[in-house]
Amino acid sequence: MNLSGIAQETETSVIQFEIGLVIALLVITGIALLVRRFRFPYTVALVFAGLLLAISPTYFPLHLGTGKELISSELILAFFVPPLVFEGALQLDWKRFQANLVPILLMAVFGVVLATFIVSGVISSISGGSEVLAKTIGLPAIQDFPILPFSATLAFGALISATDPVAVIAFFRSLGVGKRLGILVEGESLLNDGTSIVIFNLALALGGAALVGEDTTAAGQSTLPLAIWEFFKVSAGGTIVGLLVGKLAEMLFKRTDNRLVETTITIPVAFGSYVLAEQLGLSGILSVVAAGIYLGTVIPANTSPTTKIALYNFWEVTSFIVTSLIFLIIGWVIDIRQFLSPQNLALVLAAVFAVLLARALVVYGISTFTNYVLSPLSERGKTSRVSPIPGSYQHVMFWGGMRGAISLALALSLAPNAFGPGVGEQLRLMTFGVVLFTLLVQGTTIESLIKKLGLASHSESQLEKERYLGRYYISRAAQAELNRLHESGVISGSLWKAMEEAQQAELAEHDREVRDLLHRFPELSNQLALQARRSILFAERTALDEAARNEVITEVVHEKMLEELDARTKALELIAQQESVSLFIDEEDIGLEQE
Repeated sequence: MNLSGIAQETETSVIQFEIGLVIALLVITGIALLVRRFRFPYTVALVFAGLLLAISPTYFPLHLGTGKELISSELILAFFVPPLVFEGALQLDWKRFQANLVPILLMAVFGVVLATFIVSGVISSISGGSEVLAKTIGLPAIQDFPILPFSATLAFGALISATDPVAVIAFFRSLGVGKRLGILVEGESLLNDGTSIVIFNLALALGGAALVGEDTTAAGQSTLPLAIWEFFKVSAGGTIVGLLVGKLAEMLFKRTDNRLVETTITIPVAFGSYVLAEQLGLSGILSVVAAGIYLGTVIPANTSPTTKIALYNFWEVTSFIVTSLIFLIIGWVIDIRQFLSPQNLALVLAAVFAVLLARALVVYGISTFTNYVLSPLSERGKTSRVSPIPGSYQHVMFWGGMRGAISLALALSLAPNAFGPGVGEQLRLMTFGVVLFTLLVQGTTIESLIKKLGLASHSESQLEKERYLGRYYISRAAQAELNRLHESGVISGSLWKAMEEAQQAELAEHDREVRDLLHRFPELSNQLALQARRSILFAERTALDEAARNEVITEVVHEKMLEELDARTKALELIAQQESVSLFIDEEDIGLEQE
């Protein structure tokens, strides 16, 4: 083919891609408008739309499996997942994440390992005893259940056991669940992919299978200690890379005050941290998580309100578009007609059963260990504070453990004959079935479960207080920005005075609102007072640390004054517990922890 022919073919491919993207965005827009009217889960509606597109004639065919084709594991992991994970990490509440770090790590590391082997064991048992099981329950389809090698079931257990941040974040944000529950689920989903991918690659090595472009010969000879070392190297190394990228971005933030430039900086942070870690053989997604969390903690102190609004709005829109495309693609790449075969249906049902059983054992088992071992130890001062996980939280964590982009990408990376003739294709089928079940069944019922458990409801006083606090913080931020513009010379004195008077009038109106609020709900007075005292103590601690760093006070004085602040903080916590008030401005958590 001559150069002109190659150029024409390339141009045609680009045009087809653009048309396909436009069609997808139009579908997304139409579904977004429809679900607002019919109150149907948006992401589930996108999956349904994708399923319809998959069985109907499309403008251009979708082929799966290699980097040369349209939808591949590399495209999902390298292009779609980083912005979603980065946006979730950027918005993560670091203080709450720290407070719940122990159960999150147990779920994200030990939980994934345990679930992997449970799923593998269940599938292997069904595979090995299919004939006996078929005669026992009278289902002939199970008799033809394929014999799957252990390495194949282990790979499936690994790729399907990690809950997907794309699915979890999308559903839980739209439902508005409690903050602690959101942190537990979101924190687990952001961290557990490292464990999943390491075990998945180890299983590939054991089975003699190889990912495209990856040599697994050395991995196939790995021993258990080497596998454990590989996991810690990949996880810790990816985290360090992400922190370094985040630190570099922070240095750039301090040297500019332009909202467009600062927002642009975060784009190479999201994608660059992933690419850099992957090139070094480390966890790219954990690198993105670390970079996002780090920037999320430093952005408020290094950017103006205008920049923060622009930055968070940009990533919110980006997350919405990419999330929508992900769920549309999930439905698009799955041919639902392949589940009509009795043998294929038996495969999917076995996989769904194994995944639900593993998830239940992991969630309820780790929660029991947390509630009856770790929490009592923390109360005795033998470990850092670990709060119990309420039963209602456990039910939502179990049923909300949905799968999506990560499982799909790892399944697409399998060659059709990985682990043996046709085995890779069977693992793909099982993965597609589980992903569809979690999204279409669990995704459509999770809202009802949350409402039935009373986790989505708030008292009238709580809603009133949140509205007041929202208006108050907006007014204070507006006042601070107005003063900054005046001090920098952007606003003249006369204009500033007029606007400042209007702002003061608005603040006075909020004062009247809070007096009326406290009159109607007297119990809020103590809550607001305790929260204000906590903010003051935090400011004092920050100032004390800064004084020590600047050598204004000696280390001896610093330690002595810290002890005094710690004593005052503990006293405040005791008062808050007696009053059932959360020092994180969310009494829902305190009430649920006392169940």
